[in-house]
Amino acid sequence: MSDSFLFASEDAIGKQLDSPVAEKPWKVMIVDDDPAVHQVTKMVMSGFSFDDRPVKFLSAFSGREAKDMIAEEDDVALILLDVVMEEDDAGLDVARYIRQELHNNITRIVLRTGQPGQAPEDDVIRNYDINDYKDKTELTKTKLVTLFYSALRSYRDICMINESRGGLNRVIQAITSVHDPDSLKQFASAILGQILNLLGLPQDAVFCHSLSTFSVQNAGNFKVMAATGQLQELLDNDDFSVVDPRIASAFGEALDMRRCHYGDDYFIGFYLTARGSESFLYVKTEREIPLVDRQMLEMYADNVANTYDSLLLTEKAKLSQKSLLHLLSGAIETHSVSASEHVRKVADIAALIAGEYGLNEFEVELIRMAAPLRDTGNAALPESLIHHQGAYSNEEREQMEQHCQLGYELLSRSDDQVMQLAAIIAQQHHEAWDGSGYPQQISGEQIHIAGRITALADCLAAMCRDRADRSAYSLKDALAWIKQKSGQKFDSRLVDVLVVNEARVEEILAS
Repeated sequence: MSDSFLFASEDAIGKQLDSPVAEKPWKVMIVDDDPAVHQVTKMVMSGFSFDDRPVKFLSAFSGREAKDMIAEEDDVALILLDVVMEEDDAGLDVARYIRQELHNNITRIVLRTGQPGQAPEDDVIRNYDINDYKDKTELTKTKLVTLFYSALRSYRDICMINESRGGLNRVIQAITSVHDPDSLKQFASAILGQILNLLGLPQDAVFCHSLSTFSVQNAGNFKVMAATGQLQELLDNDDFSVVDPRIASAFGEALDMRRCHYGDDYFIGFYLTARGSESFLYVKTEREIPLVDRQMLEMYADNVANTYDSLLLTEKAKLSQKSLLHLLSGAIETHSVSASEHVRKVADIAALIAGEYGLNEFEVELIRMAAPLRDTGNAALPESLIHHQGAYSNEEREQMEQHCQLGYELLSRSDDQVMQLAAIIAQQHHEAWDGSGYPQQISGEQIHIAGRITALADCLAAMCRDRADRSAYSLKDALAWIKQKSGQKFDSRLVDVLVVNEARVEEILAS
């Protein structure tokens, strides 16, 4: 096949093509059984570049060879595909293979044929997922250059959209994990990566919170809140000296200067929130960032820093709430403040059993918060009954057993989720698996899982605690007794969980 047949003569060649550059090349595959087509295409497009990236040509001389090659090369930007090769429809079969079997919808496919009658354009465009159809006789050099620009630009934009979609997926997945200051990292990192991608900045960046905001002792120390690219390992290790000691130095300079500035190959953003928090953003870049882009980075920093502060305050409030809950629950249970440690241990053992049994994190925390309120009904009982020594009379036992229903009636008045679960626990934590418990004599899975778990945790913690009328059981002896009651008083599955986690239970009891 002659050059004149492939490329009709044309005087105007257009813009002089740039010389090759060192960036990662665009992969263009030529699929044609005529070696002359490969030679001429490479000669004509020699020196072509797009977005400062050259072209790397791959050659396949049959449909079969093309399939093998595209299966190995998953980043081919453009395929110039002949129709008639070893079979009359070999090229069409390759197009079908790429789209339907490899599920590759990114690579741009341009059919080139010297025999348009073999594959009518209308039929091919309608029935095959290709991006363009060209008669070889109409491809001048300028038109081929135009084709390359159009196809590579389309491929680039699709890749950017897919990359953004992937980043958006990471952001969406990270949303559900944001429940405390530490879990904010993944969410903030996903958003930072998306912003850097949108602004066309390198992905190597780290965002930090100054710990001196909360403590003079922490002056000069930083809490990593987000990291991307090659700096991601800082999410698990705040030691900048291991990754790049210049980062800590750059943060120190920003702290002294109290403003944004540029280094030799980086930008440092210094941000002060309305609450007085100081935060810093390090982006590895050699170009100046436009003002509008820096304003977006500042908005990101301000929102992440404020969210971190809010989560930190929420976490402190939760800890204070738990501490108060344990103290009050202990006071209600025994009409004294000495039982708060016992209450805490019941809560922690119940949470351990719940988590190991397979309940989700939210359910585990609900049980941890609700279990301490199991004996709320004791508040309505006489103090003499609470501190009674020795065996109860029948009348005293009947009165004592009323605390389950009294606790339920008191706690169920609240619409709060924790109080609603606490009401169920208060009513059911003395029920038994075989139906021999009280007050309702329900059995098996009629007893709420939170009631079954708390009953087991309460019994174990009580047996391992000193009382006025006896010394504490050892954990080994307590577990031996509980195993005897497995399937009778307690759910055997929960007992198994407790026994398997003996070491962790021992840690809780010793704390």
